[in-house]
Amino acid sequence: MSISSRNNWLNRLRGLIAGASVVAVLAPAMAAAADQLTRLDLNTATGTSAAVVVRDASLVCLSQLLPVDAQRQPVAPTAAEQAEFLLGALRDALGDAVRQRVVKLNVMTDSDESAAAVLPVLARHVEFTGGPVVTFASGRPVLPGVKVSLDAVVAGPRAAGGPGGDERLANREFAPLRQLTAVAGAQVAREVAPGPLWFVAGQAEPGATIAEATRKTMESLQRTLAWRQMTFRDVVAIRSFLSPMDQAAAAGDVIAEFCDAPQTLLEWNSPGSIEIELIAARPAAQQPANLRVEYLTPPGMNASPVFSRVASSAGPTLIFVSGLTGEPGSDAAGQVTEIFARLEALVGRAGGNLKHLVKATYFVSTDAASQSLNVLRPKYYDPARPPSASKAPVTGVGQPGRQLTVDLIAVPAP
Repeated sequence: MSISSRNNWLNRLRGLIAGASVVAVLAPAMAAAADQLTRLDLNTATGTSAAVVVRDASLVCLSQLLPVDAQRQPVAPTAAEQAEFLLGALRDALGDAVRQRVVKLNVMTDSDESAAAVLPVLARHVEFTGGPVVTFASGRPVLPGVKVSLDAVVAGPRAAGGPGGDERLANREFAPLRQLTAVAGAQVAREVAPGPLWFVAGQAEPGATIAEATRKTMESLQRTLAWRQMTFRDVVAIRSFLSPMDQAAAAGDVIAEFCDAPQTLLEWNSPGSIEIELIAARPAAQQPANLRVEYLTPPGMNASPVFSRVASSAGPTLIFVSGLTGEPGSDAAGQVTEIFARLEALVGRAGGNLKHLVKATYFVSTDAASQSLNVLRPKYYDPARPPSASKAPVTGVGQPGRQLTVDLIAVPAP
């Protein structure tokens, strides 16, 4: 992007931000997807939903996208402008093929203040996105000057499908986003047909360097996949929590040596380490016919009463829940209690329950929140059926006064 074209873009963007308003008429596009996507508590003021139920639709997982130009420099100085650029890039790349079919956004920011600036931008794009579930987490960015990055899950067009890992839609629609990906060796997107998915909890192996720890962790994940006759070719998304963030490129490159699936990198407050989780498309023949979700422990790993090493969903319906936070006036234990009360009610409205959770990510910004989560989780989970999970200590969770946010995926109860 030349300096003159960048300045022209920024001028147009500032005019858009100054004069934009949310388009209130969403009914026609929403009705078109109503049989496959149900949004609970859509809030047009924030452009988000509390939950999205996806039925019998392919899912497209996108890599983490950065608001950068061809020289890998930030396209704008503010969080609002960077978010506007990213959502505009998604809209331009996807067009009407997935209008109103954005299911989930994971938004990584450099601060809670930047997170607050993103919500009005999401509201301005709700006519295109449809109102996804959104989870915020704050930490040092992948590149200096980047205040906002995001990855996404999109419900593919009705004609999409094919076997797990089918890249037909991704290759056709998402190529313009390639220069925005956080990791050069990762695919922009990968599409998976409705059916069984494997959610692998974060794994971590020690190493003298982040690169060495990454390689050992990927080898561990490779063994986990091989245990059920799968390979990295079956993987549709990878997320890494690491520190320090200046080792992100080294970690991403090692991961890409093993697997080219879409990648996301997020800083956590655990210096000198990396934890990696993944989602894979599991062969339908390996899913027991009478189970909505199966909870598994690979050989050589210990089972836990509060998280599963692997959770396998039968499909084809998934319930995505927005990042849940407690009230800022509550202490850590109070916030955990509030979150699980909201979670139980919300998942129940969507047709599930706490015995049919498949994936949880806990972002904690204080030691008290982490400890309270450890103490209180056993009150809510069946020890034989806890979700696959990762817990990431981070700088912030998107809102001042909140000490944690909980991000969940569930399946319907029988």
